[in-house]
Amino acid sequence: SSFVLPCYSLWQKIYYGIGLKIYDLMSGKLSLGKTKIISSKKAKALLPTINAEKLSGAIVYQDGQFDDARLAVNLAQTVADNGGTVLNYCKVTGLIKADKKVAGVKLVDEIDGKSYEVKCKVVINATGVFTDDVLHMDDAAAKNIILTSQGIHLVFDKKYFPGNAAMMIPKTADGRVLFAVPWHNKVIVGTTDTEIEKPALEPKPLEEEIEFILQHMNKYLQVDVQRSNVLSVYVGLRPLVIKNKTLKPSLMSRSHTIIVSGSGLVTITGGKWTSYRKMGEDAVNNA
Repeated sequence: SSFVLPCYSLWQKIYYGIGLKIYDLMSGKLSLGKTKIISSKKAKALLPTINAEKLSGAIVYQDGQFDDARLAVNLAQTVADNGGTVLNYCKVTGLIKADKKVAGVKLVDEIDGKSYEVKCKVVINATGVFTDDVLHMDDAAAKNIILTSQGIHLVFDKKYFPGNAAMMIPKTADGRVLFAVPWHNKVIVGTTDTEIEKPALEPKPLEEEIEFILQHMNKYLQVDVQRSNVLSVYVGLRPLVIKNKTLKPSLMSRSHTIIVSGSGLVTITGGKWTSYRKMGEDAVNNA
């Protein structure tokens, strides 16, 4: 997909142009296409609803896109195809230990309420924002290592963002990037970075997060989007590993961390979709 980064000064054009050209060089043979610097006229053609006031041009770069929900289902199918057992609506209530080593898990089937004990050689704790809960099952005195950050996306009708190119705003008020991306004949706009004290199984968007995205849309696009124009909203929780408590969520590392407890429990946390294969390999190798 083509991603367009609008520039509102010559300096921005030079700065982001050089940055994305370096990105091209670093991609090498894996590059999805060359970065181009374009005029404001061409930028308006690619982004018909862009706010053209003081627009000096744009940078067009190529990036990948994938359907995350579809890939999650495909991964579950791959596990089953390779002889694994995939369980949903099944809750881990505790760890089984033998000689102070983890030797299995206690499960509850959330549909019929039945309890089970499953014995195994290795347990991998890959529970995202709930990582600390499992670490406490292993060791009640374990320190919390996760800071939960919430991100939301809003879905709008395509009329607010026609065309096939996506838009990237490199720096918003909270220091994050903001994307507007064509998606299944709609447009999704996000994201936010809000520290959440306690993760929920069904996270909900905060009104200030919705307002933040609406404000930025109205600032960078010649549209007037209201709360009532939001077709749907979805929320994700990021497990950020605490290494330096002074950092705010948007500046914390997204790279993954592996911890092997004294009991042999393997914990993998942090990370993101784009590095999931590497994360899986590292976790399995450690196990």
